[in-house]
Amino acid sequence: MKNPDFNRSAPKPAAIARKNPAQAAKNRELALEALKGKVALNLTYEGAAIVAEVHTVGQTKTFRPAMLVFVNDAFRVLYFDEAFDVALSEMASSAPRDGFKAHARDFRKFDAVA
Repeated sequence: MKNPDFNRSAPKPAAIARKNPAQAAKNRELALEALKGKVALNLTYEGAAIVAEVHTVGQTKTFRPAMLVFVNDAFRVLYFDEAFDVALSEMASSAPRDGFKAHARDFRKFDAVA
């Protein structure tokens, strides 16, 4: 029996997060460069262009490569496979910012810390 309320032409829900696995390793290398060179990163994340100050590069407790960044007056964990158009910025980074706790947060492995 067919459901009369089912509409095949209804729009599909948007994907939660676009994945960029091909660039994940390069994004990680750029984050390490930004941390070492004390500059910010320009990137697109969740469809928004942002400037991020990298504080930690490593692996989360869920075994995903990620970075802890300072964006818009808050710390956020960004995953390398969800970041697009990553590039080094000319803007100097103020890492480590007040409130930053090294070896804290959701990370299980640390590759570099500010």
